[in-house]
Amino acid sequence: MQTQCPTGTYNPNVTGTSLDACSACGVGYYCEAGSEAETGCARGTFGNETGLNECLTCEAGSFQGKEGQAACEACPVGGYCEDVGAVQARPTPCPPGTWSNKTGLKSADECDPCPAGGGARHLTLTLTLALTLTLTLTLTLTLTLTLALTLALALAL
Repeated sequence: MQTQCPTGTYNPNVTGTSLDACSACGVGYYCEAGSEAETGCARGTFGNETGLNECLTCEAGSFQGKEGQAACEACPVGGYCEDVGAVQARPTPCPPGTWSNKTGLKSADECDPCPAGGGARHLTLTLTLALTLTLTLTLTLTLTLTLALTLALALAL
């Protein structure tokens, strides 16, 4: 008779007859009671130790976009991440008049006031120019691909 493994462990050998046949789930995985295999932690969660029966949720200020991970990643520089269990970094920019060069911010309250002398205006202008350049490059690539496809179709006819 097969012995059911307790939570946090699994037994891939369906004919195992003792608890000695059970193995602890690895880091980045969890196991419910009676598991025959480890289950990878879902996106937005992590497993930082062996033998878990459930994964832990990423806190505000972090995210995890991959399955089966041992830790969450910090929210990137320039904004804050309020969502709990986030699966991708979508930082909310610091409010006008504030900024941050730190990772892992959880709320706007953690953004620092801009120094005197228009630092926020310069940062906003820099970000606007970077976004404009990105959109211009995207538009250029789109037009190039459209032209290439049109030429290919014309040659095929």
